[in-house]
Amino acid sequence: MGLRRRPEAELRLGLAGRVRHPTRAFARAARRAAPRRPHHRGLTSAGLGRQSPTAREDAPGRRLRRGRGRGRWSDAPALSTAPGPVAMRVLIVDEEPRVAEALGRWFSELEPSWELVPASSAGEALAALSAQPCDVLITELRGEHLDGAALLSRVAERHPRAARFVLSGRHDYDAPFELLHVAHQLLPKPCAAKTLRRVVSRLQELSQRLSQPELQVLAHEAGVLSSPCDPRSSAAAIQRLFRTDAGCAAKLMQLASSGFVGGSSKLADLDAALQQLGAHFADRLAHALCAPRAPSPTSTGSGSRQQRSVNIARLAASLARLPEDAAAAYLAGLLCDVGQLLLEERDPERLRATSTEAIERALPEHVVERAAWGATHAELGAYLMGLWGLPFQVVEAIAHHHAPQRAAGDCVVLTRLVWVAACVVEGEAPSSALLSNLGAEELYESAQRSWPEMRLEQQRRGD
Repeated sequence: MGLRRRPEAELRLGLAGRVRHPTRAFARAARRAAPRRPHHRGLTSAGLGRQSPTAREDAPGRRLRRGRGRGRWSDAPALSTAPGPVAMRVLIVDEEPRVAEALGRWFSELEPSWELVPASSAGEALAALSAQPCDVLITELRGEHLDGAALLSRVAERHPRAARFVLSGRHDYDAPFELLHVAHQLLPKPCAAKTLRRVVSRLQELSQRLSQPELQVLAHEAGVLSSPCDPRSSAAAIQRLFRTDAGCAAKLMQLASSGFVGGSSKLADLDAALQQLGAHFADRLAHALCAPRAPSPTSTGSGSRQQRSVNIARLAASLARLPEDAAAAYLAGLLCDVGQLLLEERDPERLRATSTEAIERALPEHVVERAAWGATHAELGAYLMGLWGLPFQVVEAIAHHHAPQRAAGDCVVLTRLVWVAACVVEGEAPSSALLSNLGAEELYESAQRSWPEMRLEQQRRGD
């Protein structure tokens, strides 16, 4: 009996186990799969070929489009208010050319609008980017002749519009600190082709929401959102730092959501993330993030913005009924204004202009931003958090905490919690019609009752 041909869906980038040269093993499997297209019925989410008539949605928000021929689906839920798909150019760097070629065949069947560009060295990758920009760069961190961190650093400097994803082994605990400023997401090695498809699909959808190239570049250039804190703090102070500083919390969740540390892209709990990564890892990360920085012209307002985000987080969490909802509401509330933090570091003049105009005209900042940029700090922050791989529901809540009616169906509850908390803390009264449409009248009244008591308690504690 001949050997069974492996479906292309089973192929993984960087196979682990007893194989001495993982990419060559991938290439051998690719060659076995290449001669004819597989037709496997009833495959799992990664499978090619025809879907079983009984195929189901395994998770809320997953999209399965049935029809004649192959069924097609995406792991990433459809982001709301997106105008339509855009073409994606994906550059994959691997020392074995057949790896990228096999992935190219796989992607061409499932995502015909994507163009996959193979490169077997850093030089080839840089030449390809110089010839024509790419939307996404995916590279291994370490190869026989490949230094992924150095490549990402050069790409970040020369081609900031490219999203930078890197593959790293699960036990390479130095990798996050090598890549802290240059990688947007760390993906586990081995990495299934369906995982690559999911992260690229999500970026594609985020780009449809925030279509302004200059704002996208601001997000791509942000390696960290540093915090003016003392890295010599005690363990308790470091725990508090990650729970009250939006920049530190965002970076912590970026790493905790990455598969290379055994994390989950659905993790939306700061305390669980701290426990998962461990005290030593958190201490190293705090030292890396607390590098001194010169004060910006808008830094006088950064303290009040940080306290406002903490207040929104605490109030949103207090309104939730379930513990897991409270943890996610706290995280989304803390990060809801991370777009303003990004602007403070990367484009302070833009932030100062809109803040000044909002004060002079007695308008909410997001209203002035929409008129001036065609987008708001909420959408900018959501784009950055999505680029960093944070959970979809959290990204949706950040994006729509000023416009909850736009949130996707399975994200309405979390978005509504953050929106109500933000309205009460910021003193922005929502219309009775919107409260009624969202079924949030009682929630808003509860927040109005709770907020004065919470504020008094914070004053007693000296927060």
